[in-house]
Amino acid sequence: MGYSEHANEFTWFGHMWSHQQPHLYENISLLEADMLLNKKFAIEHGIPTDSGYSVSPHHSGVYPVHEALYEMWKKLWNIHVTSTEEYPHLRPARLRRGFIHRGIMVLPRQNCGLYTHTIFIDKYPGGRSTLDSSIKGGELFQTIVFNRIHFVSGVRHSDE
Repeated sequence: MGYSEHANEFTWFGHMWSHQQPHLYENISLLEADMLLNKKFAIEHGIPTDSGYSVSPHHSGVYPVHEALYEMWKKLWNIHVTSTEEYPHLRPARLRRGFIHRGIMVLPRQNCGLYTHTIFIDKYPGGRSTLDSSIKGGELFQTIVFNRIHFVSGVRHSDE
């Protein structure tokens, strides 16, 4: 059974080819060309591309706003929603806020400092004591306590 048989079970979103950072593009035509490479891949493999959601690599161009990114999101992907960790500042996470720019809702992305690439406790950045501090009253604890969470279409979003 090939991977393309399951393509319709996934949704591709308007990211950048090779995880490029869109704010580094001064030429909108080059930005569009790289975004089209990403979209072409999904279409060639039968992966749906109409989710209306995208996340920019490294949150690049979402805030501070890179106008070309928003223009290409609308033109190529019909994006309505994105998220960022950056607005109005990175830390503390509980103070992040959403905004709307060019008709695209920017949700405040919440994280808890746990990452899928951290498999072993001794490899956690800062070690076990840092993780324990985060759990016992630190950032992870505060993220859970101070952020209301609701479910929309099976996707969790903070409503702050």
